[in-house]
Amino acid sequence: MSSLRTRAFHARASSCSLIRGSAYSLVAVLSLSACGDDSTSEPPATGACCSADACLLVLATECVGESLFLGEGVECAPDPCPPSLSELPPDSGPNKGGALVLHYTPDLATTRDGVVGIQSCEDVVVTGPGDDGPVALHLFAVFPDEVSPEVSALAFGIHHTTEVSGWGHDLGFALTSLDWPSSGSGIALTVDPPGDGVIRDRVFPICWFTAYAYYGTSFGIGPHPDLGPPAFYDPSVPAVADSVWALGKVGFGSAEGRRPCSPCE
Repeated sequence: MSSLRTRAFHARASSCSLIRGSAYSLVAVLSLSACGDDSTSEPPATGACCSADACLLVLATECVGESLFLGEGVECAPDPCPPSLSELPPDSGPNKGGALVLHYTPDLATTRDGVVGIQSCEDVVVTGPGDDGPVALHLFAVFPDEVSPEVSALAFGIHHTTEVSGWGHDLGFALTSLDWPSSGSGIALTVDPPGDGVIRDRVFPICWFTAYAYYGTSFGIGPHPDLGPPAFYDPSVPAVADSVWALGKVGFGSAEGRRPCSPCE
């Protein structure tokens, strides 16, 4: 696994450029720092908790000791845990507490001009009407105010029951599974210049997908089929991996979505 991570996260492509968050209006109101009253909070969601010998579906606050929480909504079947805890992300780098947030919009033009009209957490839409129409799904990374992220790469998988018709990304270089973007496939993304190849923004766009809002279907973020639990990587060599704290999901019709906007939920 370590050699695969090295290949995935130290690849670069000089012809690609980074599109930073200035074109996106997702602002600091969508933060993960507030732990007081939050009228937009949703009930806590369970996720996969890996221990030395088992995977359990529990709340993040219940995954303690030497266990590692892989993110809200991550299931234990198929087993997402590596053979031993020594292979799990150490969560000792600068990218702790980051979430991957999905936003739904029926406006496909947002995939071309990079503008998503989000001003607060209430604007993050995670459910759609299930009318079979084409939609755009935007994926953002969001970090708590108390974190100073240094993201040079990230990896995650996608898990969906709908039809994906297209995608694009806002970072420098993408290494995808051969069957990308089918359900269960994964992607590793690295950050290229301008700058030093590191994103320090607490909120930044990652990629977008176009899909169909079939009734009862969903689209969510989950483990990478080869690299395991979703993770952010810092620029050190070898890179330090911090697991993604919570994972977004969009549902259509009767399917529920998930909006991980606060670590207190």
